[in-house]
Amino acid sequence: VAVQQERNSVEAFVYAKQDLGQDWLLGLGYRKNVPVGEVPSYHSAQLSLRKQLASGQVLRLGAGQYHHYVLPGNGQPNTGLIRSRQVSLDYSGTKGGLNWQFSAFAKQSRRPDATQHLQGAELFVAYQAGTKLSTSLSATSMFSRLSDTEMARRSAYDLPVFLKLQSTYSFTPDWDLSLVATGRSGLWEAPITDAQFVSDLSVWEPTARGPFERLAPYHKVDLSLSRRWLRGEQVWIAFVSVNNLLNQANTQRFKYAVDYSSRTAALFSLRSVYFGVICRW
Repeated sequence: VAVQQERNSVEAFVYAKQDLGQDWLLGLGYRKNVPVGEVPSYHSAQLSLRKQLASGQVLRLGAGQYHHYVLPGNGQPNTGLIRSRQVSLDYSGTKGGLNWQFSAFAKQSRRPDATQHLQGAELFVAYQAGTKLSTSLSATSMFSRLSDTEMARRSAYDLPVFLKLQSTYSFTPDWDLSLVATGRSGLWEAPITDAQFVSDLSVWEPTARGPFERLAPYHKVDLSLSRRWLRGEQVWIAFVSVNNLLNQANTQRFKYAVDYSSRTAALFSLRSVYFGVICRW
């Protein structure tokens, strides 16, 4: 049992675990705030159930309701409370140098101006081949909608395909070559289809948008080389990194002409080279 103060809110919470026998473990948590001034009253709770399977395999089920605050900004004029409800199922295991995890989840987040629904699944696999090669692959599929008082639309998390490969090869204990490859579905955007000139302000303002359309898929490969030195209690790391090695033109959004009569693609960063030295002590 504990008491915690976050911003202008005071919260008390309790968490307990119970061994149910036969490798089952139950976890329960509860959190309640103390309403002060304009801070609304709310409570959060969580439940987790864990089953230890054979050969280092674990099954987990979790569900809960959580709250946190969003600060003013990005169109939000006042401090607002976000309520999230979620449920998840995880299965993980390890065997030799192989580790894996599969997760399925669903989440609803309600904020002052909109509600977001998210469902998805993820598969993560990692493999360590001796001391030289380590690699991991994650495959995620998410479907999400954002709704407010006016309409329901696809959110930025609506990504049916999201793949990420990470691999590191150690030539020696001091030299590492790393590669990161990412591929995902394109984001959604509703194009501006009409605009009118506001003479009082001498500006063009959009008046209509077309149906949402998905941008082109996103692909990127990053490559980096690093060298480590140990000097007493200090660790020096020299690195050179090439982001977007293949110079892929990934569309981030569209930019419009002053009168919205035409548009051009605004791209994510093209090929970029970084290098430097890091000292840790």
